[in-house]
Amino acid sequence: MHLEVGNKVGFNVSTAALEYGTVPKGGFGIRKIVIKNNKDVMCKVNINVTGNVSDFISVQREFYLEPYESKVLEVRADVPVSAKYGDYTGKFKIVMQCREKGWE
Repeated sequence: MHLEVGNKVGFNVSTAALEYGTVPKGGFGIRKIVIKNNKDVMCKVNINVTGNVSDFISVQREFYLEPYESKVLEVRADVPVSAKYGDYTGKFKIVMQCREKGWE
């Protein structure tokens, strides 16, 4: 993940990573990703965001997918007015656990 806090807006249209380009203080960026369960059992999905960009990121952190279900996940980066100019980076990790029996 990468975001630059700057005094202008700059777009990054890459689909290979969660890149937000340049976002001004008080601004935001949104990226969407599709997560699909390709298995014939229910799966639990956990999202973990680390790095100095993590305080800016809003995303649903845990959810379940039915067999063969897909979900569009919105990953929003809100830059506070108090943020310092510069580069912010991090890792976005998706962990999917699938089971035939329930989640207790």
